[in-house]
Amino acid sequence: LGSAAEIEGAKLDYSATVYNLGSVFSATKAIDIFANFSQGFSLPDTGLVLRSAPEGFEISKGSLEALEVDNYEMGLRGDWDHIQASISAFYNESDTGYQIREIGLSPSRNPERIQGVEGSLDYHLSETLRVGATLTHSEGEQKIEGDWLALGANRISPLETTLYFSHDTLPRWSNHVQIYNTADRDDAFDDGVDSFEVKGYTTLDYNSSVLVGNGIVRVGIQNLLNKPVSYTHLTLP
Repeated sequence: LGSAAEIEGAKLDYSATVYNLGSVFSATKAIDIFANFSQGFSLPDTGLVLRSAPEGFEISKGSLEALEVDNYEMGLRGDWDHIQASISAFYNESDTGYQIREIGLSPSRNPERIQGVEGSLDYHLSETLRVGATLTHSEGEQKIEGDWLALGANRISPLETTLYFSHDTLPRWSNHVQIYNTADRDDAFDDGVDSFEVKGYTTLDYNSSVLVGNGIVRVGIQNLLNKPVSYTHLTLP
């Protein structure tokens, strides 16, 4: 174990005024177009920062500075007799990003940007049977010494898709089966931010719920087919 670092205390002021604005336009009776702008304000993981503080670390410096983010989103959603669908794109940017490139190092605080797309589709085959699908994909980068490098796996998830079947078997009993897939992601590994590649996998999951009095009893089985799941491929020295 390394020796403990002495850290001089300090007083930090966390305050900000954030703004939010949104609008919805009904293009037709079934289709809405929406756009939103919002600002986020949050604190970094102070415990993680202080536990990994190097010699000479000062609390008053930017490692504990609040994270302020501007969020932009636009998309459309539709609601027909048997179909509901939505798709949206988002873009987030911050001048004071938060990224830990390696375990044991203090986080770097540099400009960052994250963009992505989300979509969903639900189709009612009957009053009791529904099928649907979802998609979520995002990418993020942080500017380090003039270069934009991919954000690590602790910040950005790979492409995720689901296909589900839901059935109201009895008035108080419903069953839900889904196929879940997450893709590979090697952007952060290629940029030297992560020491591993993220490997995707596919699972079949089952959930059942029963209304009992005023409550709900839920039972779920993840990875029903017991397939091997590999989250990462470690690159050892």
